Amino acid sequence: QIMTILQIASNQIVGLINNNLVIANYLQEYIGHMDGTLLLWQAPILTYDVPVIRPPIYAIANSYYLYLYPYSFQVDRKLRLLNYRFGSNLMGDGDPFDTNYEVKITYRAGYLNVPKIVQEKTLIVATLMLNDANLKSLKTGSFAVELRLPIETLKAISAELSGFKLS
Repeated sequence: QIMTILQIASNQIVGLINNNLVIANYLQEYIGHMDGTLLLWQAPILTYDVPVIRPPIYAIANSYYLYLYPYSFQVDRKLRLLNYRFGSNLMGDGDPFDTNYEVKITYRAGYLNVPKIVQEKTLIVATLMLNDANLKSLKTGSFAVELRLPIETLKAISAELSGFKLS
């Protein structure tokens, strides 16, 4: 029962920050719109494979792909941005993120260790699920107890974990 509650609380934390936090493999497909930069879904990025690009001219022939060198790309690991380094007319007029180019990339993203603050907030959510006694204020004398709504607690936890939140 404890493991089930921790799993549900962990799922709520993941839902609040929109970040799995653990290392996982991701496949992302993209159709170019002349953006010049591809925003990857998860962060921080640990490793990535060279993207595979299919130009629109050869859309009929499914077996034609462009293979570019690994040093042609640059990844900002925290901001989740994949850039093509030679996107200028000096080095050539082709850009892999050009209009209707199909791009596929696989990468690994996540934290090596789950941060302590995330573990702490998961336990808070788990205790919130076990009992409804979430005290907002406690007064002596006439013994007045004011309880905080669970949604207020979740909002406070979400604000504290905003550094891990993905858009």
